[in-house]
Formats: sequence, structure tokens, C-alpha cells
Amino acid sequence: MKGYQELDTATAALDAYKTYHGNQMRILTYCLAFTIPLVIMACAAAPAGPSAQEQRARAHAAYDELDGKPSPAASQEVEPTQSSEEVEAIHKLPANVPSPVLMAIPANSGKDLSPSEVVAHNPYAKAAMESINDLLTERGYDVRSLTAQDDMSNILQMQNDISGKENDLSYIASLYLGADVYVKFIVSIKDERVTVELSAHEASTGRQIGTASGSAKYKGDINETKLKKQIQGLIPDILSKLEGPIQSYWVNNWNKGAQYKLVMRIGERLWDSEGLQENCISALQGLFKSVKVNTMTQQTIDLVVYVDAAQYPDVTSVYSAIRNSLSSFAQVKKNTLVNKFIILDLE
Repeated sequence: MKGYQELDTATAALDAYKTYHGNQMRILTYCLAFTIPLVIMACAAAPAGPSAQEQRARAHAAYDELDGKPSPAASQEVEPTQSSEEVEAIHKLPANVPSPVLMAIPANSGKDLSPSEVVAHNPYAKAAMESINDLLTERGYDVRSLTAQDDMSNILQMQNDISGKENDLSYIASLYLGADVYVKFIVSIKDERVTVELSAHEASTGRQIGTASGSAKYKGDINETKLKKQIQGLIPDILSKLEGPIQSYWVNNWNKGAQYKLVMRIGERLWDSEGLQENCISALQGLFKSVKVNTMTQQTIDLVVYVDAAQYPDVTSVYSAIRNSLSSFAQVKKNTLVNKFIILDLE
């Protein structure tokens, strides 16, 4: 009897074991049925690893780098990062503000060469200036260019007329040609790199508005044609970086009024006139929107006047207003009237 009881107990335990493991198998089956499709989908979505050819290329590039050889990517020109449409959207003047008159001119060479001589003798400077002028024209600016030697003669004469004899001919040239802002550029080729530096300056004072630069390694064999193309390839992106500061400056200053550079030379007879300079400045302040004095000596007053462009549309109307305003202090004689630059003599 005891044997049968033990047999029954063993049989019950076996049945319980089968039931338990049967349930476990069913749970495992369900889990596999759900998981396997997910694994397949994940494998299908995962990006494929690099091919054997790509792996070999990467290995060769690493060896070249260790040997000091430039990689192909390092020799490529810097390409513009913004399209012309994006640049236009970012740098767009308000509807009531006209575009400034711009001018590109090489920086002082330090070799006593005029800007036109630098461009004439340096093919890379010429390529840079042409590229800047073309891009500014495409973007809707009024662009002035210095090419004629006759212009340079007049500019040198103006340099002698201004107190202190300015050393920066870029400043004088921009005044003569009527630019509101001039862009100075420097092109350098050294240490296996081509570098272009641009700086924007206020024409009436020469004050710097902003700077931008870019460079790239030589691309391929070195020759003049390829270097000029590489210079021109760098300029669009650099100029786009400079365009924002130029337009911010221009909008702020346009709200002050149109600018005119004014140099008043005082004749010797009036050197001892008490309060002459102060009276002249006070008269101009009552006439125009504002007046900024750059320098004032016994012989010369150098300043910038900000005028209402609707009331004074050109340099002749500005000069006439100045002459009438100062006539009670001195005899006013016209020396130079050109674009936005006035030189007059007080006698």
C-alpha cells in the first residue's frame, strides 16, 4: 500500500514538472516570435559598415598623414558656405535706406606705390579687386573703381590739400570717387597657403568698420592662373562675412544723415580771429543734422557733416548752404567740390 502511495506521489510530481516546463516553452516561443522580426528590422535599418575599398583608402590617408603628406581634402579651396539667396536674405537693407556706394582698393603696399600701380603690377591684387567688384555689383551695390591715372593725379593733389597729408591713399581715393565705404584687401601667398584679408572702412574718416579673412592650401601645381582662381574662390565667403558689419554701419549712419567730408582752410589773416573756429562749428550745427569734428587747428578745421538728403541732395547744395552760413565770419572760397568731399578756404 505504501508503495502505491509513493508511486502516485511520483506520478503527480512528474505531471507537475511537465506542466511547468510546457508553460515555459510556450512563453519562450512567444518571446522568440516577437523578438526575431524586431532584430531583422533593426539589422535592415542599420547603416552598412565601410567597404573593404573604403577601409583601404582610410588606411592610406592615415599613412600619408604620418608621412607629412597633405590629404586631398586639405588642399581644396574654401567654398562659400552660403548661397547668394541666403546672403541676400541675411543682409537686406530696409526699404527706406538706399544701398551704400562701395569701392575695393588694395591696402598700402609699403613700397610707395599708388593703389592703381599696385593693381597694374600685381596680377593677384587685380584678380582680387575684380572679384570683389563683380560680387558687390551682383548684390546690387553701386561700385566705384579706380583705374585711370588722371584720377590718381587728382587724388594726390587732394592729399596735399588736406591737413596732415594723409598717408592712406585708400581713404583719399574713396573720398574723390564718392564712395561711402571702401573695402581694403590684402592678398598674401606664403607657407604653401593663399590668404585674403578684407577690411571695411568709413570713407569720410577712414575708421575701420569690420574685418574678415580666409585662406586655403595651394591646390595642385603652382601657377599664376590657378592661384588667381583660388584667390577668387576664397573671396565670396569672406565678403559675405564682411557685408553684415557694412550694412549695420550704413543703416545706423543713414539715420544720422548723409555724410559729407568738409575741410576748411583758414587764411593767415584770420589766424588770430577770436572764436572763429567755434563760431563756424556752431553755425554748421544749426544748419545740419549733426557735425563731427575730426581735427581743429589754427590753420584747418577737418570735420564730417550729416545732412538731410532730401533737403541737400548733392555736394553743390551742401556747399551753398555752408557758404551762406559762414559769410558773416569770413569770405568763403570754393577749392574742391567732388562727390561727398568739400574743401573750402576762409579768408
